[in-house]
Amino acid sequence: MKKPIFFALLLAVLAGCSGAGQIEWYESEMDAPADVFYICSTDVLSAGDGVYTARLTEVDKFGLRQEMDYAKSLFGPEFNFYSPYYHQFTLDAAGLAKADFDAVWEDVTSELTEDFDYYLKHFNRGRPFILAGFSQGAMGVLELLKTMDDEVYSRLVAAYLIGYRLSAEDLEHPHIVAAQDAASRGVTVSFNSVASPDAVWPLVSEGAATCINPLNWTTDSTPAPLFYDGDSATVSVDPGTWTLVVSGLNSAKYRFPILEKFAPSGNLHHWDCLFYASAIHDNALLRAYGGENPGSEFLPLGEVYHFCLHKYHRLKNIQRYNKVSPIILKYVQIYNLPIYMLMFIHCHPMPKEQKYTLDLSNL
Repeated sequence: MKKPIFFALLLAVLAGCSGAGQIEWYESEMDAPADVFYICSTDVLSAGDGVYTARLTEVDKFGLRQEMDYAKSLFGPEFNFYSPYYHQFTLDAAGLAKADFDAVWEDVTSELTEDFDYYLKHFNRGRPFILAGFSQGAMGVLELLKTMDDEVYSRLVAAYLIGYRLSAEDLEHPHIVAAQDAASRGVTVSFNSVASPDAVWPLVSEGAATCINPLNWTTDSTPAPLFYDGDSATVSVDPGTWTLVVSGLNSAKYRFPILEKFAPSGNLHHWDCLFYASAIHDNALLRAYGGENPGSEFLPLGEVYHFCLHKYHRLKNIQRYNKVSPIILKYVQIYNLPIYMLMFIHCHPMPKEQKYTLDLSNL
């Protein structure tokens, strides 16, 4: 029996210990016909003391939970949503020598494989499912595709490698088929965004052999318009680097200082989820349900909804820089306010001495 829209909007997050292997989960059961299994990106900057995987402290889990909230809302109430709290590699690990990084990554992928097996055994119940991840999470999705058996693969709606590449070697695997259009099932969607081809970040783009534009679902250089946060740009596939070149943005506005230690100026890796949120949501519906909403009681999701998601994400993101009171974020976390209500809250950059000032003038 499907839940009323009231409960779909206000669903509380269930993050509890699974018992087997002490896996901790973010679960959102919507009585939907299909699932999303989501793997978070690198939300832990450092574990300290020469440790390069998250310790999963409460602070670590809070960072992961912010992304899980966003990803769950991105895919919407049309899907059941599951995401493991896993010992991801920290951002510090991106600076390791290749051999050292590979050793860390092997431990991470082993854990993610166990998590996915647990999900299949205890949560999935034979339903079709989407695999999705951003950045490090996309790397994890790629590894799961390589290890799943044919029966599990037969239920794969699509895999979304947001902010990560597909190499020629990856495409030799029978379960990894690059998406060429908007509707095919069992395919893998892959893209990375840059302001120019010389802004490629090797960690996430090196060796790319394909790319698809999520705004028009083509793999050639046909441009598509992007509208984001009041700005407009053009997005097209660059076949030389197999990245998405986003032309026309104010590059200063879209800097992300945390990544500048590792990625070239003009790399837009941080924005790969945010720029294409509405397109990803609509495409997931198309691939899973033929574009039909699986339940009439669910609210339709479109540009306005994803504008609200952006505002909510921005509120949470700038809190990391101590620009919004933690009390406000705690209120949002505890009561899980409907995201569409937060479209009225606009947070402006503030000087440090005013870090707990929140502009509510648009309420």
